[in-house]
Amino acid sequence: MINRGWVPASKISPSSRTSSQPKGQVTIEAVVRKSEKRPQFVGENVPERGLWFYKDFDQMALQYNTDPIYLEAVYESTVPGGPIGGQSNVNVRNDHLSYLITWFSLSAVTLAMWAIRFRI
Repeated sequence: MINRGWVPASKISPSSRTSSQPKGQVTIEAVVRKSEKRPQFVGENVPERGLWFYKDFDQMALQYNTDPIYLEAVYESTVPGGPIGGQSNVNVRNDHLSYLITWFSLSAVTLAMWAIRFRI
């Protein structure tokens, strides 16, 4: 399964954007994504109607008779008049502040223990 990108509601039908439909063998630059767990306040997917509220690739693969591999096209693979790629959101955890607080606290406690032990 390949998510080629965002299309406006007026162009949702592939027949409305025939110039951007791939013909023959194509090369797509993409990001491999993994399935998501259903978020707490998100409804269930309705595969029979093509409604996907969260990405469950195993369920999608069963519905569309394909492999459970999901790719999201990057912006550079966007074709004029076609879906706009590069909609992937890569989230990298930023725990630097918590690490700073942890190590500073451990250092302060160690210094205090050392001071008590040697009665400075």
